[in-house]
Amino acid sequence: MNLKQQAISFDKSIGTKLLRVVFSIYFVVTVIVTLGQLIYEYRNVKGLVFRDLVNTQITHESGFAKALWEFRTDQAQSILIGLDKVETIKGVKIYQKSNDQENIFASIGTIAVDGSTIKETVTETGSKINYVSFNKDGKQHKMYEYQFPIHFIDPIKNDKNIVGYGAIYSDESVVVNRVKYGFFLIIINSIIKTIALWTIFLIVVRKMVSKPLLNLTSAIESVNTKNLQTDASIKDTVSMIAKRNDEVGLLSNKFHQMMLAIIDSTNKIKDLNQNLEKKVIEKTKNIGVLLNNMRLGVLTIMEDGKIHNEYSRYTSYILDRTNITGKDFTQVIRRFRKHSSLN
Repeated sequence: MNLKQQAISFDKSIGTKLLRVVFSIYFVVTVIVTLGQLIYEYRNVKGLVFRDLVNTQITHESGFAKALWEFRTDQAQSILIGLDKVETIKGVKIYQKSNDQENIFASIGTIAVDGSTIKETVTETGSKINYVSFNKDGKQHKMYEYQFPIHFIDPIKNDKNIVGYGAIYSDESVVVNRVKYGFFLIIINSIIKTIALWTIFLIVVRKMVSKPLLNLTSAIESVNTKNLQTDASIKDTVSMIAKRNDEVGLLSNKFHQMMLAIIDSTNKIKDLNQNLEKKVIEKTKNIGVLLNNMRLGVLTIMEDGKIHNEYSRYTSYILDRTNITGKDFTQVIRRFRKHSSLN
């Protein structure tokens, strides 16, 4: 089976597996960080809206006080009309209290009525902001309410008196409208960074891990075990990968060392075989000389009972036969005994 038949599919490659693991961890971290950014952005914008309500009171309290002191409803209403243009403000009311009852002096927009329920109270720059719920015109409203006393400073006596109260309203839609653009940028930024990281990681892993491993696999598959020393291109490929100072380079270096060890062992085996053949030839010659000159009958019987072709020359003289190679030893002996008895 060649390398093409063994080609690893994209979804099973080491680069893809690494990408899945790293991307999964990165995705979880990114989601957590993005949610943290969104929550921080939302709270920050809500804080800015609350500060706008407090700053509105600081800016217009003197105008409200003068209108209440002079009982100028038209003057108070003109101020409220201007505030109604402000994006943050959904409603404003100026009122006075009498026997725990609110007597509205001027109002504009959506305002809370008697019987509203305070759901939550938060503090912003030292001022309390209420999250109130109330029914008005058959609809349920949930709004942020900032209440404050209105003080009038008497220019003659220079003393401060409470002449009424004010309440400025905003709601969740103001916060959402302000924060949605920031949310959009945060989410788009996270998506772009995720895609960029995914692409860069995939390219780098394929170049630094997958491709070198495929080249090493190809080199291993192409090794000619019969003639390792002639595969120069394979040696160059493996040597080039082995120069890397990482795990892939270590693997290639070990394979390169293994190739060199195999070549060295192969050469030693070849030398031993050649020396062994020479020794066998020399031994065979020595045995032949010995058999030809010794005055003894020496022969070798093979497993099938026949005589081997190497036997002493004196054996032929004893048996009175010039050629006994391949002859049945039993028959040769019988013939020898029969010939000896006749003589």
